[in-house]
Amino acid sequence: MNRHVQNRKGRLVTLTLVCIIVLTMLGSGYSQAAPFPQSDPPLQAIDLPEEALSWDPTLIEGQRPVQKHPKLDTHLQNLVNATDHAAREALLETGALRILDGRVQVQISTSAEGLLDAIKAVEKAGGWVTKSSNDGTFFQAWLPIDAIEPVAEHADVYFIRRPHEIITFNEVNAGSQTTEGLAAMNGT
Repeated sequence: MNRHVQNRKGRLVTLTLVCIIVLTMLGSGYSQAAPFPQSDPPLQAIDLPEEALSWDPTLIEGQRPVQKHPKLDTHLQNLVNATDHAAREALLETGALRILDGRVQVQISTSAEGLLDAIKAVEKAGGWVTKSSNDGTFFQAWLPIDAIEPVAEHADVYFIRRPHEIITFNEVNAGSQTTEGLAAMNGT
């Protein structure tokens, strides 16, 4: 009886191996993927007329021609480009920028050596500084809208952007106080 069970197990293992071999051979015989094209046409260069290479953007009503200042982020650049009050108000209604007394809240990147000169440039333009980083490489300020580009031209100003703002999805369980961490992250 023991021998009978061993023969059965041997046959079962042999049959399984034969099935695996047959299925492997059948599967490798053809593929479901599309055949690789034998002859691709060569790539060709297209000569475009001169007018196709130059683009004169049509002006959006209330905006100057789009000129990207390398030291301004997109939101501030759009605010600077808005030439009339209605266009500026439309940008401000998006909530992307904070405005107080005709000044926009900005964060200015600088070097530790140029921090004081950059702060003086902001104050000379009619703005005021609210906080600066511990390492002196950036500070937050309120800057008059018309002074954004002149301050960006200052040699010690590397970049002007909107401050990062932390927005929590749930209420912060801090009682009636704003936590120090949330205030430091400019959170609301």
